[in-house]
Amino acid sequence: NNDYFLQNRLGRTKWLNVLQGSDWDTAEKWYNGVKEFSDPKGKYAGKEAEGWAFGGANMCKMDITLKRLMTLREDGLLKGKNWIHFLGTAQLDWSCYLTQIQRQIRKHINEEITISFDCASPFIATAHGLVYTNAVHTPKRWSVIMDKAPDNKALAGADIPFPFESEVGRRLTMGDICYMAPGMLNKLGKEGKTSWDSFAYALMMGHNVYCHIVAVQRAQQLMDIEIAKTKGKINWRHWKKVKSGDMSDEYSDWVPRNILYFASFISDLFNTKNKNDAFAMIEQAMPFLKSLEGARLQGGPKQNTFSN
Repeated sequence: NNDYFLQNRLGRTKWLNVLQGSDWDTAEKWYNGVKEFSDPKGKYAGKEAEGWAFGGANMCKMDITLKRLMTLREDGLLKGKNWIHFLGTAQLDWSCYLTQIQRQIRKHINEEITISFDCASPFIATAHGLVYTNAVHTPKRWSVIMDKAPDNKALAGADIPFPFESEVGRRLTMGDICYMAPGMLNKLGKEGKTSWDSFAYALMMGHNVYCHIVAVQRAQQLMDIEIAKTKGKINWRHWKKVKSGDMSDEYSDWVPRNILYFASFISDLFNTKNKNDAFAMIEQAMPFLKSLEGARLQGGPKQNTFSN
């Protein structure tokens, strides 16, 4: 598929070389199988991919993410590229880790690199009748908050303001969301259980997307404030595992300790001279890096379950 695409592309849009794999071994096999499509000196020179897309274990297990980046650095395949995309990344802490990685790549390797990520959470939440309320940014909880949204046909036509803040939300009334009154038929000619019509779902999705973006932006701002306050005071080598709820190792009232420790680690990692030194540092930091997975696919994607 990659070969056909590169042979026939018109070059009017960026193409990212997708990396998959469920652990380091399978991720390495995948990388070695597709890296030729990104090589500016290879058979696809002039048509090669403009960037990379990290999927599978590459996008959720930090040790593999960093090993892959160090391998790309060693192979010279970050130079001349301008995009790295992380598939399905919704967590606020990972948005901070990726910002720190982007800054290090721009500082040491390639000023043109942009790291992006996408998530379906605002849309899935709407499909389940959930609304984004207020994100929480504290060491105890660092996440967007979704709660059950109002859904009542008695609110049809109501001019009560929509109670949750966003550029979309402040323009809405509850009558815009709970549009279907008792007895109204949907497009299938039936009276449904929900008071939402199709456009209400679209409005809710817009609100949720806006709230997610603001939560990510605020996370970055708080991260930068606290990194500036703690610069030189935190060393990743001093990280230790603590019990859930133990706040003794927290340095900020706003930002979880792992984000601050990561700032120390990623700076040291990108100052290594070669892949071997980088891999050794990653192995040394494995307990810390493992903790960054958190609720996010703890342990990484499941192993391939196909039998012989």
